[in-house]
Amino acid sequence: MQDAADEYLDTVNSAYELQSLENKFQKAINNTEGLKNQKALKKLMDEQLENLKTREKLTQYDVDRAEKLLQV
Repeated sequence: MQDAADEYLDTVNSAYELQSLENKFQKAINNTEGLKNQKALKKLMDEQLENLKTREKLTQYDVDRAEKLLQV
């Protein structure tokens, strides 16, 4: 039996999840003090979004993992 986290997201859900993740990154960047820290978060955001956007099939696990990196 396949775990729910491993199920592929459809096009609509993928777009929604990516936009939601980008919004969370933007909020974190805006609430971060110091240009150096903001640039580091921006770089992480760009890397994670690019990684997710280039995946042929996106899973909820992929999105959750990128969100966890933001929380670290």
